[in-house]
Amino acid sequence: MTKSPRRRVSRVRAPKVAPAKARPAKATSVKARAATARAPRISADAKAAFPLPKTSFRVFIGPEEVHVASVSPLHLADPEFTDPDLRQTVILRRAVSGSRAFYDWNLACRAGKQDIRTVTVALLDSPGGKPAGIWQLTGAKAVRWTGPDMDAMADEIAMEELELTYDSIAWRSRT
Repeated sequence: MTKSPRRRVSRVRAPKVAPAKARPAKATSVKARAATARAPRISADAKAAFPLPKTSFRVFIGPEEVHVASVSPLHLADPEFTDPDLRQTVILRRAVSGSRAFYDWNLACRAGKQDIRTVTVALLDSPGGKPAGIWQLTGAKAVRWTGPDMDAMADEIAMEELELTYDSIAWRSRT
């Protein structure tokens, strides 16, 4: 048997090249300049025209902030055209916690005490944002407290409600 001659394979190494430095792209086209331009400022009048979500709000009873889950619709009725025996009411709804503030206020009003307060509802322009609208309910008095319903089959948070009557309501726009 004869041996086949070995082939010699030469290996060629690529030359070492330093990586090229990236150059910033120049904004030469209209689209590129528009993409890098600042967004236009929106005037206060234009911002006022945007609809506000009803999910971000704060409620104050007197100077103290009260965390509530929902506020029923606010009403401003004309006394000339409504029954004087019908009072304007609003319902504040919140999760039951260690605070008895709602219950105690209602208890004091039922006992005949003149525990009349000012309730302020501030609608925020965004979560944690600035007030976009503020409603002040003057002459507010607790008329009904509703405790949580109990249901062993439900997977819900225990809620309580406080119904208030008020003498008047004032709406202030942005502060």
